Amino acid sequence: MYSNDQIQQQIASLKQQQEFQQRLLVEQFRQQQQQMAQEHEKQLQEHIKVQQVQEHIKMQQHLVMLQKQQEFLQEQQKLQERHRLEKERMEKERLEQLKNKTKNEESAVASSEVKLRLQEFVLTKKHREAAARNSPPFHNWVV
Repeated sequence: MYSNDQIQQQIASLKQQQEFQQRLLVEQFRQQQQQMAQEHEKQLQEHIKVQQVQEHIKMQQHLVMLQKQQEFLQEQQKLQERHRLEKERMEKERLEQLKNKTKNEESAVASSEVKLRLQEFVLTKKHREAAARNSPPFHNWVV
């Protein structure tokens, strides 16, 4: 059997092995922890880079959209200016044509009220003429 000294030596040897294994496990744990912290830092840096690239892309798209919008507005202003100038030119031509007309060429378009009064005048005149000749008055019958 084992003596008390041998048992004590075995216990001491086992304690040394246990402490060695414990230090080894603690060292491995620290290394893994450090490695994971480094990997986590890399992932964070990559994530930040991706976000920066996405923000840059969004800003570029926004700038392109603003530029297109500005170009569109400028084009609209040019079209409006052309339209305004064309209207002015046409109005000047119309006024010039009116100015250059001779008395024989002058014309006017009567309003519906003027046409109605003229028609009433003509009918009244025909009635008077018919009455003056002692004949039955002229009627404008609508069929």
